Amino acid sequence: MPTDGTPGAWPPYTELSGVRVYFIHVRVLPPTTTASKAGKATRVTLTRDDLTNPDAS
Repeated sequence: MPTDGTPGAWPPYTELSGVRVYFIHVRVLPPTTTASKAGKATRVTLTRDDLTNPDAS
């Protein structure tokens, strides 16, 4: 995710229309399977435009 903070700073954040939005990953459901059976994770990259204009894609 894009961040306006320094690299490695926690938590990452971005400024949107004068509001600071923090990105904190929270797991709300238990995993449906173990990590060894789930397979390789897929990386998803979000841009600033994805966050500010979700209908554009």
